[in-house]
Amino acid sequence: MKTLTAKLPISLITFMIFNTLLSLVNLPLVFIVVFTLFMLTAFFQLVKHKAKKNEHSLNQLNLNLPQAFTYFLLLICLVLIWQHLEVPSLIAISATLTALSWAKICEFKSTRDSKFIWLLSTVLLALHLLILTQYQSLIAITGLLFIFFTATALHQHSSKKLFSQVNKLLLFRMSVLLATSLPFALILFITLPRINLPMQELGLAMGLPINIAPEKNLASKGLGKELGFDEIGEQGQSDSRVLLASFPSDFVQNSKNPLYWKGPVYWRYTLAEENGNSSEKWQLRQGFTNRSKRQYNGFGSNKALNNMASKRENTLEYSVILMPHGEYWLYGLDLPAKLTGESYLSQDYQLLSIRAVNTMWRYKTKSSLNYQISEPEPQAQLTLGLQYPSNNPKIKALGQQWQQQFSQSKQPALAIIKHAKQFFKQGHYLYANTNKKYQGENQLDQFLFSQKVGYSQHYASALTLLLRAAGVPARLVAGYRGAEKVGLTNMYTVNEHHAHAWLEAYITNKQGQQYWQRVDPALWLTDIFTSTNQQPQTETQSKTKENNQVDSLTTVSKKLGNNEENNSKKTSPPATNWLNSFNQWTLEFDANKQNELAQKLGITQLLWWHLLLIAIALLLTLSLIIFLILRFINRPPTQPEHIKIYQRLCKKLAKKGVTKLPHEGAQTYLLRCTSNSNKNIDSNKVNTLLHDYLLLAYSPLDKQEKKQLLSKFKALTAKM
Repeated sequence: MKTLTAKLPISLITFMIFNTLLSLVNLPLVFIVVFTLFMLTAFFQLVKHKAKKNEHSLNQLNLNLPQAFTYFLLLICLVLIWQHLEVPSLIAISATLTALSWAKICEFKSTRDSKFIWLLSTVLLALHLLILTQYQSLIAITGLLFIFFTATALHQHSSKKLFSQVNKLLLFRMSVLLATSLPFALILFITLPRINLPMQELGLAMGLPINIAPEKNLASKGLGKELGFDEIGEQGQSDSRVLLASFPSDFVQNSKNPLYWKGPVYWRYTLAEENGNSSEKWQLRQGFTNRSKRQYNGFGSNKALNNMASKRENTLEYSVILMPHGEYWLYGLDLPAKLTGESYLSQDYQLLSIRAVNTMWRYKTKSSLNYQISEPEPQAQLTLGLQYPSNNPKIKALGQQWQQQFSQSKQPALAIIKHAKQFFKQGHYLYANTNKKYQGENQLDQFLFSQKVGYSQHYASALTLLLRAAGVPARLVAGYRGAEKVGLTNMYTVNEHHAHAWLEAYITNKQGQQYWQRVDPALWLTDIFTSTNQQPQTETQSKTKENNQVDSLTTVSKKLGNNEENNSKKTSPPATNWLNSFNQWTLEFDANKQNELAQKLGITQLLWWHLLLIAIALLLTLSLIIFLILRFINRPPTQPEHIKIYQRLCKKLAKKGVTKLPHEGAQTYLLRCTSNSNKNIDSNKVNTLLHDYLLLAYSPLDKQEKKQLLSKFKALTAKM
């Protein structure tokens, strides 16, 4: 096997080049230059190392220059990793290990360095198998060949053998070395924090100066000035990013009280003709496009915000990075308590920008999640909230019936809302996207009295008209509900599939205070796409009752049946699919899987420092185990008993004035003791001890003879 030096095989260098190429697959182009310089420096240092045997007069300064340049390259590489890569991540770790392996070659000295570089390369190969999943088979086959040839070369050129049996069984030795590196890769794979966010958006959240070019057609982006009958459902099928939000580190999102990002407030429900078809839609208040009318009766200062509310509780401060959408609204939670630059709060308590959001917008604000508004509502607002369109007569009749039914109630608005909740729950309404295109007039009547399947916009629109017909002012609000946490960070993402619609009703409480209250009828309903198989009877009964309904509901029921059938198939996988299941678990191991694993270990809320402590503990434990195993394997052989007795004899003779020299053997030393004129040493006893020692050390004695002679030798030594 050829080598660049006496102890560094060419196969190991080739193995490192292979790992370097795999690392560059996911790295920016600047790393190609850095790693190329690393390799050139390493080759130069190896050539110098080889020539050193023949040229002893080599200048010491020239030998140190490549090493100094290597450390400089390593520093540059670490800075580039910090700036361009997600830290910590598997890609960042692979780049760091690649740089360290080349730096180690530049200070190569012994066979031990070769084995260390081999170990680094093996760990790198394991990391690449986890990172480049699409090329796993090719990387595994090629990498195993490199491991085999490199281990063979190290075996042939190793001057110090670790195991005599392993030398005879090379394959076993390779398995031992590979098994040593895989646990470290597994620990890093499990404990590295997962950040389910593109690098560009992660850089945005970290405050890096990154700009996102706006889309050419912003009119089709997000929620607009008009809300079509099925627009929320169409947005629910998109994963486009709406905003990134950063909350305090102690913030925990409550699933029972989700976040509501308030967007446009719609007042007018109209019927329009589009391409020969009738379509019902919501529109903003009249004159919204006029800046002065938008700002009319608004709140333009933080002092005005503080004076408008008599109670503010559970105030939350957060930062938002809003993607361009071409409209004026800035999405905020509930009631904003602090304005950002070039913004104001409209009379609908909606956070608006002075100019359209045509570029990425960063702002920091506060919101009160529990509040009480003391500002009186203008009568014009209430009149606008009672306007009922000319269509959908069935909803109007039902609302008027509720108004008469609860006219004697002390709090008619609250009583009507409570009754509406029971109406939806007992009416077998389902929450789902049916992909059904409504046509003709009275589309909300069709939904409420015939279809009974829809999503947030349908239920919020129907309830808004019901309350208006019952004499309760109401308005429709569109925005986004909920957010997705980004790994173990304090960042949350809101996407278009979080699009949601709810309403605000003007009610009077027991104390006589009047205010707008959020009502979300979607919380009252059963989502058939999130229902589990734990309620098969209820789902079967609901299907039976809905067989006579329209085709849209039948289609949803079929989809539900298919989902249940697929779930039943997934619950009983064949025994031979364990490898596929393991591969799938590996590919899908994200922040949620990390949280599930932490909960099994008793950690209710997983934080990044939890992972750091776990990683340190596991790595130290594994290192200690490997150290103890190697210490046990490389323990010195037990000395024979006659050697131990002889060493005690040497100590006694040294006390009497004759010290054993380092180069002296037993015979030379004891003969010198007999020739010495020291009166404290009995020459006859020393000659006897020498005779017995030589017999014990070199004569082929049986066990009984050796035992007797050893006892004699020990007893005579004790008398010295």
